[in-house]
Amino acid sequence: MRKISYDRFGGPEVLALREVPVPVPGKGEILVRVHAAGINPADWKMHKGELKILFGWRLPQGLGMEFAGVIDSIGPGVTGFAPGDRVFGGGKDCMGDYALTKPGKIALMPRGLDFAVASVLPITGVTAASVLDKVKFGPGMRVLINGAAGGIGIFVTQFAIKQGAEVTAVASAQNAALLQRWGAARVVDYRHSDVQNEGLRYDVIIDLSDTLTLAKTRPILMPEGSFVASLPVPSQIPGGLWNNLWSK
Repeated sequence: MRKISYDRFGGPEVLALREVPVPVPGKGEILVRVHAAGINPADWKMHKGELKILFGWRLPQGLGMEFAGVIDSIGPGVTGFAPGDRVFGGGKDCMGDYALTKPGKIALMPRGLDFAVASVLPITGVTAASVLDKVKFGPGMRVLINGAAGGIGIFVTQFAIKQGAEVTAVASAQNAALLQRWGAARVVDYRHSDVQNEGLRYDVIIDLSDTLTLAKTRPILMPEGSFVASLPVPSQIPGGLWNNLWSK
């Protein structure tokens, strides 16, 4: 089988398409024939060597943590899934023809969802769910979402708007029309404006871009407001792994 891997840290030049044996699922494992694989900031930060604080100095061999495909075979003890099932979720070394995973890391694909779309949902979707778990939106709530058009922001922004919140979306100007179609009350272009100078205060501020802090946002946060961030250690931990909550 083919697999994208790397044998040293660095940029795109360290990545290579290699031929490797097809893995055999062991006890409790599932082998999936990959139809599409997602890529996110954690992947490029890992192969550049920026995540040693989390994973140590051991060099990973493969790339990719999310995928969509069809189950090829299952190992002993696996229940709830069968060869031929269309699934999506997380695994190891997903940027290859096959990937190993476990039952708790995948789900059956809903009807009508294609492989390309499904492959980019697991990490961003789970991270968005963990952020949404920290705050309850409601009609009339004033919410600021920093990174509103990013992978996680796509979920959080639309959910907040659907719950009736008045959303100020921070994003690049090229995404303004999209955010307005979703129902954002206003869009702030972070390249030319500072949300601290907009003259508004918010019930909830959600930072998905690692550029805000509780201290920085206190002046625009309501007394009983909440600040939620997907990155508890700025610039060191990738979105999708942890999230933290600070409340004023």
